[in-house]
Amino acid sequence: ENVFIISNKCIMTRKNNYKSKSLMYKMCIHFWYLYMCYNLNANKARSDE
Repeated sequence: ENVFIISNKCIMTRKNNYKSKSLMYKMCIHFWYLYMCYNLNANKARSDE
């Protein structure tokens, strides 16, 4: 549930600050990619067991 809230905030931030690459925008996108990367790796590790 928290994941979707975070992703929605990122999307809204992206739409509102598309032209101005604010720190919040960068942090949000950075965090989202890190989170997705972590999840993909975690799921991959689980399926390999």
